[in-house]
Order: sequence, then C-alpha cells, then structure tokens
Amino acid sequence: MALPTDRGLAVIEDGVGVGQNVSICADVVNGAPRRTYAKHFNVEVIVDPEVAITVNSASRHTTEIVEVFRDDAGIVRVRRPR
Repeated sequence: MALPTDRGLAVIEDGVGVGQNVSICADVVNGAPRRTYAKHFNVEVIVDPEVAITVNSASRHTTEIVEVFRDDAGIVRVRRPR
C-alpha cells in the first residue's frame, strides 16, 4: 500500500550507495531544506517531467510545492499537486 502523500518543497540529495534522500520541507535556502517535516532515506526517486527542478552542487530541489509519496514498489515519486 502506498504511503500517504506529503506536500511541500522537495530537496533530493545523494544517499548511501545508489539511493537518494528526499526531504519535504517548508523552505529551501541555498539548496538546503529548512523546516523539514518528512524525509525518505536511501530510496529510488522518480520526478515527474512536469516538476520544475533547480540543480546545485550538493542537491536538487523543486521550485514549487509538490506531492511526494512512496508507491507500492517502494519508489518515491514527486509530482505536481492534483
């Protein structure tokens, strides 16, 4: 069963091995999450092509509020709010 959807800005950083870490937060300052209220560790992440992403040296983050959820296969998906 898919985990509930979180809404906010998403910051995606490299995790251990092949996975990535995703922080869902209220603000992003210099590419770092601020006021984080949910986090997924060392997961596969798929970002919908409609989502605007800013890339910097340490991470990438959304420029608008998005929905973030883990599907039945354990993949974390980032999409525009529905």
